[in-house]
This record gives sequence, structure tokens and C-alpha cells, in this order.
Amino acid sequence: MRLSISIVEDSISDSNHLQQIINSWSNASDHSVELFIYQSAEQLLNDNHWKSCELIFLDIDLPHTNGIELANQLRSQASDFYIVFLTSFREYVFDGYSVSALDYIIKPANSAKIIQILNKTFNDFLGAHYIQRISDGYLQIPFSKIYYFSSQGHNINIITTNHCYSYLSKTSSFHNLIDRLPGNFLRCHRTIIVNIDHILQLTGYEITLSNQEKIPVSRSYIQSIRSAFMDRFTF
Repeated sequence: MRLSISIVEDSISDSNHLQQIINSWSNASDHSVELFIYQSAEQLLNDNHWKSCELIFLDIDLPHTNGIELANQLRSQASDFYIVFLTSFREYVFDGYSVSALDYIIKPANSAKIIQILNKTFNDFLGAHYIQRISDGYLQIPFSKIYYFSSQGHNINIITTNHCYSYLSKTSSFHNLIDRLPGNFLRCHRTIIVNIDHILQLTGYEITLSNQEKIPVSRSYIQSIRSAFMDRFTF
């Protein structure tokens, strides 16, 4: 899986320095990264790639706008990403709490701190847990405890071994959700993504989960579900 990162920094030298740290981390950790580089808020807002990112580095002092204001705009459109502010002035640091910033970096960026942020982001979004931002923080759920995800209107539901979580989806996040999940999660229906580790039985176009709940499989996905089920449970 690939970690997608946006950098919004008007200083080319600062941006290049940050890119070098990220690329070095990628090579050393063997984790693939995808970088989207912007020099202004306008460039970012005119490009939808940032919506697929897990991490966004934002310079607070951008031309024609303030990084905090830009962060508020981004949060109003999507929420499933970390924000890290870049600044030359420590007095701006506390402003980041209003947009749930993960951290701040005093420029020039310190390699050790950037690597720490990259490791956390990778582990949180692409590691063993599913991370979802909620109103007062972040929800962290072990993938192993998730039965399935479902889409209902503008809400995405996460059905787990001990709870059902629901959150409002402001973008086409359910369509892109599969890209954030490990390989044992497969789409079985237009509105359902199932954890095949929890499939107990597959009968016709119906899945019985390990909690005895039954969910449908559409014709479009029956072959991929059947193949995955047989590969995993046939010895």
C-alpha cells in the first residue's frame, strides 16, 4: 500500500528539503510514497489529489492566505487525513489545535521528527488499525475486529466485534475506502466492504459472518468473493 502525501510550501528550498527526507524514509523503510507538491493554496484547491492523501504538510505563512485558514477549508471538505504545519515562528503553534493538527515543524525541518510523523501516519492509516477522525479526536479500530463497512446515504458504518460506529462522509470516501484497507477486505456489494477473515459461510449470494449476521453479495462481486473465500479457507 502507498502513503499519499501533499506538501503545500511556497519556499522551493524548504519543499525540496522535506521531499528529500520523505524519499529517504521511503527507500529505507521500503514503503511506497506518492507526493503532490504545491506552492500555494490555490494550486492545492484546484487539484483534487489532496483528498486521497493521508498526510498534508502545510506552511502556515502562504502567499495570499494563512495556513490555518486553508486547513479549515480542507477540513470542511474531508477529514480522513493528518495535518502537520510548517512554520518559522513558534508563536503560531497553538493555532493548529483548532483544526486538529497532528504536529508542527519548525523550519528547517528536522529529519528525526519528520520520520517519526511518517511512521505514525503509515502505521495509523496503512498499518494494523483503521483510523477515522471524529468530532473530538480520532477513532482507532484494529482491522481484525472489523466485520464490514457499509454505506447508508451519506453515512459510513463500521460494524465491529463489539460496536457499530457511524460517521458522515462528506466526499466520495466510501468509493475510495478500499484503497485504505488491507487485502483481506473486499467489496461484496455496492454498499458493503467485508473482512473475509470473518466469513463463516458463503451460500449462493449470501455471506454468513462469524457473528451469525448475514449480508448480501451482488452478482458483480460474487466471483471475487468466492475465489477469496476458497483460497483462504480451503486447505
